[in-house]
Amino acid sequence: MPPVSFRKRFRSRSSSAEPSSKRPARRVRESIFQTLDAPPTVKRTLSQTKALLEQEEDYDSELSEPGSSEEEFEDVVIAPSKTKSKRKIEAIDSTDSEDNEEWEDALGSQPPREHDHEPMPVISGDLELTLSSTAPLKAFASNKHRKKGPTKIQRNIRNATHCMHVQSLMFHNLMRNAWVQDKKVQRILAENMTTGCWREMNRFWKDTGITDGLERVVQGTWRKRKPAEPGMNSGKNGRDWATASNRLEPNTPNLSAGDPLLRLLRYLSTFWKSKFKITTPSLRKRGYLSPSTLEAEIAAWKEDPRHAEIFGERIENLEAFREAARKCEGSKDVGQQLFTALLRGLGIEARMVASLQPVGLGCSQVEEGKPKNLDRLEAGRTTSRSTEIPKMRMEKLRRESFANGTKTSPISLDEDFSDESSSGSTSTYSKLDKNSKKNLAKAYKPFEELPNPTYWTEAISQLTHTPISVSPLPRPVIATPSRPDDMLQFYPRSSRARKLRQVFAYVIAFSSDGTAKDVTTRYLPKHEWPGKTKGFRMPVEKVPVYDKQGKIKEWKEFDWVKFVLRLYARDISQRQPWDEIEDEGDLVPPKPKDIDEEGGKETVQGYKESAGYVLERHLRREEALKPGAEIVRHFVTGKGENLKKEPVYRRKDITLCKPAEWWYKEGRAVKEGEHPLKLVPVRAVTATRKRELKEQEREGGEKAKQGLYSEDQTDWIIPDPIVDGVIPKNAFGNMDVYVPTMIPKGAVHIPLKGSARICRLLNIDYAEACTGFEYFEQRAVQVLKGVVVAAEHEDLVIEAWELEEEENQRIESEKMEKLLLGLWRRFYLGLKIKERLKVEYGDDLELLEQQADKEVHEDEEQ
Repeated sequence: MPPVSFRKRFRSRSSSAEPSSKRPARRVRESIFQTLDAPPTVKRTLSQTKALLEQEEDYDSELSEPGSSEEEFEDVVIAPSKTKSKRKIEAIDSTDSEDNEEWEDALGSQPPREHDHEPMPVISGDLELTLSSTAPLKAFASNKHRKKGPTKIQRNIRNATHCMHVQSLMFHNLMRNAWVQDKKVQRILAENMTTGCWREMNRFWKDTGITDGLERVVQGTWRKRKPAEPGMNSGKNGRDWATASNRLEPNTPNLSAGDPLLRLLRYLSTFWKSKFKITTPSLRKRGYLSPSTLEAEIAAWKEDPRHAEIFGERIENLEAFREAARKCEGSKDVGQQLFTALLRGLGIEARMVASLQPVGLGCSQVEEGKPKNLDRLEAGRTTSRSTEIPKMRMEKLRRESFANGTKTSPISLDEDFSDESSSGSTSTYSKLDKNSKKNLAKAYKPFEELPNPTYWTEAISQLTHTPISVSPLPRPVIATPSRPDDMLQFYPRSSRARKLRQVFAYVIAFSSDGTAKDVTTRYLPKHEWPGKTKGFRMPVEKVPVYDKQGKIKEWKEFDWVKFVLRLYARDISQRQPWDEIEDEGDLVPPKPKDIDEEGGKETVQGYKESAGYVLERHLRREEALKPGAEIVRHFVTGKGENLKKEPVYRRKDITLCKPAEWWYKEGRAVKEGEHPLKLVPVRAVTATRKRELKEQEREGGEKAKQGLYSEDQTDWIIPDPIVDGVIPKNAFGNMDVYVPTMIPKGAVHIPLKGSARICRLLNIDYAEACTGFEYFEQRAVQVLKGVVVAAEHEDLVIEAWELEEEENQRIESEKMEKLLLGLWRRFYLGLKIKERLKVEYGDDLELLEQQADKEVHEDEEQ
């Protein structure tokens, strides 16, 4: 396939129609890269342009005279450009005036001259042009100083590109599936079958119990008469009887040797492997490339689009596909597709399975593509190099073998020598021929194939309605659902597959009626997701569902793959028996196994993700076992001397535990005599606390630890009631009020800003309420909110606070009123002065604005 370009189309020529009278569009401001790369333009007046055009017309008329072009000019080879694609210009045709105008714009890097009306000089000798790429390559260069990791826009672009590529590959395979269903293609393939293949077909129809086998074959293929059925007198094939034996039930399937389709597929896959020849590389994943690399590859592809070793196989239409069927050669993918067409032509329900190879979703180095080696186009320029070089070497070896004479076969002096006159050297030549062919086959390898197939066939059994996967190229592979290990031969797991970027994300089966379905689950190990699809397949997303108020109502899962495959799905009324078997069998991923109470196969990951059981090593920092938790059983790991047993507990026996300081901020205190359920290292936030911990570690020699307690080991903090209106205070002169229960009986909390100053004015005993802490710059700052006073002083403090707030508001309003009145006075004086100046001097006030402003400032100062 040709490389894909994301660049916009080239600018087309301007039409000869008259320009519209509308205002021209505003020119977009160009970037700094475009400014640096653009050549300086030559500006000419209208008269200079007309004179230049007249000179060009005269020059063209001179070139059009008979014999002038042949005598003065000849085809010259222009120097190669310095662009990445290394394209060459072979000739220049300057007979069109429009082309001259374009060359005038392209070669406008010369400085403007004063004598533009002088006749243009005649070009003589070789003309050398240097073409530079107009693409701002610096704009695509990676910035080393930017933040690591892809941006959100880059991730969205990769996701959109991946989705677009998947849909393009789906349509590509839909067209190939239609070509596979072409009756002419099937007829061409069936006509090339050998007599042994038809013999196996007869046996398949007989063992399957099919009586209309010839009618199922594509029309026009079977030209021979139907072979006669063996009768009672056809021969002595019986063991103890003189005549041949017949079946007791002639039209019933014969399953004594298993499914008859397996035997037929083995024979046909072997036949097709020897029949089809792989000559071109198959379709594979490349990765993301820079725009400059894509531009160079597209330009090289336009020059030589049929270079299969570089640009891949190219089958443009159905006729080219039919030609590949006649020749039985092409890529491995085409060979697999033609094998599917062969089975369909024989009346077997066969599905074309395609493992899509799209570009990835991530932005890692794995997704970066490797540019093609375009130097091979310049060096070879012909695809026949792979055959010409071996032929030349073989001819040289042949001549050397004939040149060296022996006693039995002397040197031949005749010009035309034959194989008969040199029979003695024939054996020598044959030995050299075999050895040289082996060496050349090892030395020259045009392309490297993927280790696992990307296309194969699923043949539906007539008896069991189950699919049998078969891939004849490059080696026959046949797998059945009854043997899951054979299915792994289609699953890329080797390092060579990773090196060649072979992915396993979307495995789609295309049926003969044009429908398609996802069969990826069948080929995953143990049918478990995600397998190799992780990171290469569009994952299931959670999409919010909003209500009428615009709030999130619920979250629903959105599977993009299922959404796309709805266009290719088979209608419910046309479902086949094998669809029901698949959808209830190997296409259903297994559910995660629950841990058996009596034991069974268990894993560490299973316990880690289990909602009912847990291992002690999987407990978090603030999780602990309740006292008296029972052991369900033991989890055994290792063998021999490394055997280790771990107790398994129920998840409901796990409790949350916190340090004593945390419970104190919740208004709870640890009960007396309680022991911590767990000891963990102390976490410090402030710089002071960190220094204290370092000193303790230096003195004790180990890290300081603190105990964690559960909620059952704590109780509510109930302080003593106040006496005679005196509020108790801590060492900092305030009271901790993290929760309302920490307020002593007989006191109230007044959360009013500035209430502490009111209490001081009224000479009332109080304590500022500390409701929490704020942390910044490794410091802890108390959050003081209101005061705690005796209950009998609550109304007095609130009334005094309200009076003070009213007085403060009155003062603020007076300040604002004074400010606004001064502003309006300034406006009034300005208008008054402007009116007086208008009466005295008229409308010429612009010259007197400065004087008016000066008078306004003087009046304000007075």
